Amino acid sequence: MSDLTCLNASQQEAVTFGEGPLLLLAGPGSGKTFTITQRILYLIRERRITPEKLLVITFTREAALSMRQRFAQISPQEVHTVNFGTFHSVFYQILLQSGRISSGNILNDRQKRDLILPILKKITDCKKRSVAEVTELAGNYLAAIGYYKNTGDIENSRKKLPEEEKQHFSRIYEAYEEARKNTGGLDFEDILKECEEFLQRDPGQRTYWQNRFEYILIDEFQDINYRQYSIVKILAEKHRNIFAVGDDDQAIYGFRGARPACMRQFVEEFGAKQILLRTNYRSHPDIVEASLTVIDENKDRFHKDLEPCEAHRRQAGGHKTDAGYRKEYRVKIREFSEASEQMSYLVQSLKNRINGETCAVLFRTNLAMQGVAARLTGEGIPFSMKEKGRNIYDHFIAQDLLSYLRIAQGCATRADYLRVSNRPYRNISREAFGAEASLPALKKYY
Repeated sequence: MSDLTCLNASQQEAVTFGEGPLLLLAGPGSGKTFTITQRILYLIRERRITPEKLLVITFTREAALSMRQRFAQISPQEVHTVNFGTFHSVFYQILLQSGRISSGNILNDRQKRDLILPILKKITDCKKRSVAEVTELAGNYLAAIGYYKNTGDIENSRKKLPEEEKQHFSRIYEAYEEARKNTGGLDFEDILKECEEFLQRDPGQRTYWQNRFEYILIDEFQDINYRQYSIVKILAEKHRNIFAVGDDDQAIYGFRGARPACMRQFVEEFGAKQILLRTNYRSHPDIVEASLTVIDENKDRFHKDLEPCEAHRRQAGGHKTDAGYRKEYRVKIREFSEASEQMSYLVQSLKNRINGETCAVLFRTNLAMQGVAARLTGEGIPFSMKEKGRNIYDHFIAQDLLSYLRIAQGCATRADYLRVSNRPYRNISREAFGAEASLPALKKYY
């Protein structure tokens, strides 16, 4: 028997939800993983659903393993028969068990790069670029191709390329696909595309997999993309038992094709009921209050009235009154019109607190962190960070400029001339320099 006494009212309502589609809006720290595992247990123990009929999907292998381990703690005997996996692993198994693909034919990064490099050299003018630049361009194209396979969105796929390369995307994509098919291999992203097309084309197999998975539970639903959502719709078409858990305020993978709009689409297309897990068990009341102040600026979202748990509320000194909160927990929110203004405020704040105090600065992206690290270095403020700092002078553009400056000063090496001779393109061959590196020597050939 499952124990529902350890659940709050919203969690109980979600766990004991009956048939049909449900969108569980799970705020930060609201115990969503706990709720999902209790839901699985409830379906097996109370509703007598065969464990093999349950499909639990997460977005990373680590999350799938963690979910499986969490469920094993409460139900060790059933954990081996419930289907846990990522979108890609589940769809891969569908293709594999249906005989659509064979094992071991997923291309790795090196194999994909080896396929696309000859195509780039044939279609684009790689003579103007160094080996490092061509390698970087290959990575850009592979990212754009992967994005397109995940989403089918060609315009946003092109945006991942330099402006001068966007015109070549369709030709390179077609040439790459031809080369890939000749090898018999699949990209990681091909799994989604192949699975969707397979289920659409084969009615018999579609019915088989719909009956195989009568209940589908999806974690981090805000990170789903349109192709993943399309496959889920196909699998759930017969039984319509989708238990989707997510929070559109925590969507951060748009650059990979994630579409939080699928949450609204799910509610509209399936007529899904909505339940909100509103109690935050992780954060101090001030954090909850401040986060809502910031997040509420975004109007295109599911509105959520979140609250701290009672234990944290008592720790803060009572209910939501300024007099009741401890002063040291207060959170301040500041707005800046310019990034430079924000940077100056950060630097000054760190200078004011530098004596005997340690401070943490959190960043949304690695790029933002690198900029602050450079500023702190210039200000003489000591700091440490796990990520390796990037030196802007190591970038190829900076190296090009330095080569031009050394040529202008008359202290350039042959490597400097070779580096910039065709930037911009001038149709100068390497042999034109010979062993002597100088502009007079170059004039003998032109």
